[in-house]
Amino acid sequence: MMHSRAVPALFLTLIVAVLCENCEKPSNVEIIVYDHVNGDVKNITAEGVITLSEDVFQVLVANQTIKKLCQNYVVINNELTVLQLLNNSIEDISPSAFNISATLALLKISANPLNRIQKGVFNKIRTKELDLSYNNIAVIEVDALENNTYLEIIKLNHNFIKEFDPNWFTTTPNVYKISAVYNEMTKIPAYAFKNMTKSRPLKIRLSANRIEEIDPLALEGQEL
Repeated sequence: MMHSRAVPALFLTLIVAVLCENCEKPSNVEIIVYDHVNGDVKNITAEGVITLSEDVFQVLVANQTIKKLCQNYVVINNELTVLQLLNNSIEDISPSAFNISATLALLKISANPLNRIQKGVFNKIRTKELDLSYNNIAVIEVDALENNTYLEIIKLNHNFIKEFDPNWFTTTPNVYKISAVYNEMTKIPAYAFKNMTKSRPLKIRLSANRIEEIDPLALEGQEL
């Protein structure tokens, strides 16, 4: 069950969704737009390019068939607070699939058969929270979050991740909260959280894994 989330409203004037040259032409995609002024919910059919000139705070794409998000699949040139891609049969996300100028409160990609996060996928997107829960993710490449200095919260719940890699956060210095419950991790390595922020207490949720060993130095240099 998906839960709505109240967020500050910003003004969105233009959203353009385009495909890279190597992607197949998509079928029409239904977009749901939430209006923060009068509470209206509008359904819009996108035919490759989406143009909006009204007050909204959230764009939702749900229950569509989008097998792959290619480079520059989504380009957002103005303000937006929340972008959600839910249950869209997404199997792959190319590096630089998102070209978004706004700083999002939340980017949520959930309930897809996505099994791998490649290097560079989230390098250029500015979001405070990234929710990748309820996918089939088993591998997150080391530089998937490279240079994402806006990211503070990451959720990886209900996936198939087997290893917690401290190098995920090498250049994401403001991450203070990670939730990765219901995965398949067996060990928490030394200095697991060494690259996460040291300016505020960390919040770590790793319950319902298969953890058999926690290195004595796993929490070295951090406050919980």
